Amino acid sequence: MSPLMFRARSMPSQSPRASATKQTLEGRGRIDQKGVHEPLFSLEDWLRVQDVFDGKAMAPRRKDINEDFPLRGFVCCADCGAPMTACWSRSRNGVKHPYYLCAQKSCPSHRKSVRRDDVESAVADVLRRLVPGQALLKLAAKMFKDVWDGRVSKSGAAVNSLKLKQQSCKNRSTSCLIS
Repeated sequence: MSPLMFRARSMPSQSPRASATKQTLEGRGRIDQKGVHEPLFSLEDWLRVQDVFDGKAMAPRRKDINEDFPLRGFVCCADCGAPMTACWSRSRNGVKHPYYLCAQKSCPSHRKSVRRDDVESAVADVLRRLVPGQALLKLAAKMFKDVWDGRVSKSGAAVNSLKLKQQSCKNRSTSCLIS
């Protein structure tokens, strides 16, 4: 038997997720019972992994995300193509001015500032010049028509259901009046 065949047969049949959810990897038989072997993970790490698997873990919020610079990370440097960062610069008289700049050290425009208003107006001009093609317009019209037809059929079914309820109410009311 070749070593490759041996390794393939000796692999456990469990998925990595199933293996990572076992409490024995954390060194415990149960959560409240200490195991005999050295744990592979600390209890805190094991609980954090379980939170990730259960969808409870949240990524920490970045501190540099700011409403003052909505295009940070989306606008790219004209020289190197790297995403630009942004900052506030203070002038000699203490007034703050917003700028976008390239942070790549190898870029010829490294730390060269571009006014925020210039960048945002250039992006706005590009967005104004964008015109959808005929194929996209036809696709959008077809999608809207499909959604509209679906809503019309649902409303037709709802109307039929209400008519049936109305008829059954009329039948009940006439039967109550007769008896």
